[in-house]
Amino acid sequence: MEYVLFTLLALILYLAADWILQGIERHYQHRLAQREVVFLLILAVLAIAGFTLVRSLNLA
Repeated sequence: MEYVLFTLLALILYLAADWILQGIERHYQHRLAQREVVFLLILAVLAIAGFTLVRSLNLA
């Protein structure tokens, strides 16, 4: 069950990071030059926060 929970969380975080990146690019009205790096940073921050939250709630 733990694997399913973390897989669903990873999918949600991936989609959230993409949505946030697209919002940033809409704000600046152009694609960022290093968009992969920005995406990875957003995803890393969300992953650390999300997985820490799940662990602290003892859901997994």
